Amino acid sequence: MTHELRYCSLGCCHFVDNQPVSQADYEKAFCNQIEIWIPCRNVPKGHFQKKLEDTVGFYLGTPIHRDFCKVPSGRPPFVFSSATGERLREATTDDIKRWNEVRSTLIAEAHKKA
Repeated sequence: MTHELRYCSLGCCHFVDNQPVSQADYEKAFCNQIEIWIPCRNVPKGHFQKKLEDTVGFYLGTPIHRDFCKVPSGRPPFVFSSATGERLREATTDDIKRWNEVRSTLIAEAHKKA
């Protein structure tokens, strides 16, 4: 049985079927399949990434093949609930648009405060 494997961009978070696991257990579950690269789940409240996810209610994960960090052609990112980590769907054009709009707004707000 193949598991859904996710790891964060910083390499500190590993998930097998939406359950946090050690890197060793993650590697045991790996069967040369597509992994999903996600934002770090350990970012503190107030961090830009956390604000973005809390505002849109989701985060994006990119399917990636470990060999040469190759992103499979034609595979959109996945949408995950920021509250539960549950995979909701493949990202739609509207999901990406919303993500980018909120991101731009938060960046503009941060620049105004600086």
